[in-house]
Amino acid sequence: MNIFYHSFPDSNASSGVSKSISVFNPLFIHKIATDITIFTSSGDIAAVSIIRMNNEVLKIVISGPESSGKTTLAQTLSRHFSWPLLAEYARSYLEENGPSYTLEDIKKMAAGQMESEISMAAKGQSFFCDTDLMTIRIWLDDKFGLHWPFLDAHLEAYPASHYLLLYPDIPWTPDPLREDPGRRAYLFERYLAEIRAIGRPYTLIRGKAPQRAEQAIRAVEKIRRLQ
Repeated sequence: MNIFYHSFPDSNASSGVSKSISVFNPLFIHKIATDITIFTSSGDIAAVSIIRMNNEVLKIVISGPESSGKTTLAQTLSRHFSWPLLAEYARSYLEENGPSYTLEDIKKMAAGQMESEISMAAKGQSFFCDTDLMTIRIWLDDKFGLHWPFLDAHLEAYPASHYLLLYPDIPWTPDPLREDPGRRAYLFERYLAEIRAIGRPYTLIRGKAPQRAEQAIRAVEKIRRLQ
């Protein structure tokens, strides 16, 4: 059986000691992968050979800072186009385990998001994502000052066909899982810079809910025509 394996630095270990964890169920990976992927304890990629997403599958990611209307728009688009919607794994994880989190929790959330995206892409049907690993990557850097190359590897192997990047021009809605009401504009610029840096196409979405839905629907229809 092939094994999909990662070794991460252990934030609780003494200097120079790392803790290895298997972030996926090998039985799951055996169904969709044919090779071994290894990341060293420093987070560097030692060997990578993973199945890439079928180019015929559209993965449209609704992205942006907190409280910018992502989930509402994602649900609207899923209903309009009758495409499946992949919910944000991190939210369900935090709702189940509480709003406080550690670096170990970030690892688990990243793993869950990766597995969910791989499973959805393997179905061969276009889908919407309510955020993707770009959110984890920005979150990791913003809160812990860290960068894990395996996130980059996944974003390359399972790239967004298109990002719908939401501008935070709607009122902040309090939520126990939200942290940065005063930093939405800054984080929006982070998302914009990161998406540009990896060279993925995107559409900026602004305005009230009806305007946002119209802009997004037009963008997705155009993407489908160009596919």
